[in-house]
Amino acid sequence: ITYVDSQTGQQVGNAYDVPGKTGEQVNVDVEGHVPTNWKLVPGQEIVSSYTFGSNDPQPVTYKVEHGTQNVPVDKNNHDTYREVTQTIYEIPAGKTEADKIIVRTVTVPFQRTGVKDLVTNKTTWNAWEGPKGSKVVNNVTTYEIGSYSVPQVKGYDSYVNGTKSTEVAPVTVNPDSANITDTITYVKQDSTPVPYDPARDDM
Repeated sequence: ITYVDSQTGQQVGNAYDVPGKTGEQVNVDVEGHVPTNWKLVPGQEIVSSYTFGSNDPQPVTYKVEHGTQNVPVDKNNHDTYREVTQTIYEIPAGKTEADKIIVRTVTVPFQRTGVKDLVTNKTTWNAWEGPKGSKVVNNVTTYEIGSYSVPQVKGYDSYVNGTKSTEVAPVTVNPDSANITDTITYVKQDSTPVPYDPARDDM
């Protein structure tokens, strides 16, 4: 009994010899001798026993195909699970970097499954899935993190990442996006704003 690749017609692994004598019925374990990491092509008639006649038995060939294995979502596997986090900091009006607080954190999870070819070791990945509300744009799964309204303080102008603004704008992320950090600062009106510099701790 030989096993051949259904795609190439080439023999896979070693032949499976079934010994016996004339008139003897023997059990045949076709599935148990399929080469490692391969599987029988469905729909073939598989013999489970054979009775030897007076003539030599004819060789039997079975078609096999690559075995596969599902790859589940694993939060410790970067290929199947990723998170993108937006952190918004605020330095309250009249305060310094030392008083910085976190006013919002949004974490967006993305996950996908795959199928691993046990012969080639290559994995075919399914599309990434994001949270409810995600969209697929140009075959990329995306998710929009909503805007954040900056609290206004009388006598101060609000800045986001050094640019005068009253909101942190919406941002679209995908599984390959880096984490996002936004910083809100306040500058007294009618004074010259100092450009925001994360490296300085006196701002």
